[in-house]
Amino acid sequence: MKNQLTGNSDYLYISETNLRLKIMGDQIFDKGDKVVLKSGGSIMTVKGYKSLAGIGSNPDESETEVVCAWHDGVEIQQRTFHQDALELAE
Repeated sequence: MKNQLTGNSDYLYISETNLRLKIMGDQIFDKGDKVVLKSGGSIMTVKGYKSLAGIGSNPDESETEVVCAWHDGVEIQQRTFHQDALELAE
């Protein structure tokens, strides 16, 4: 079935080209995506979005905070960044 379109509330899939377009929702990266800070730096791997930390946490903030990991040449580092500060690595 060439060029068949399927979708749900978060994604539109185009099966022939395996192209995924985000059309709804707040989370713009997927686990395993390679990203880099828009200001530059090391290529990092998305581990996921920050889960709710408990009492007093802001649910809106958790939905847009991305947990990233990278190797600095000595050990693996991990940090959380707002998704607006990141872009897909080329």
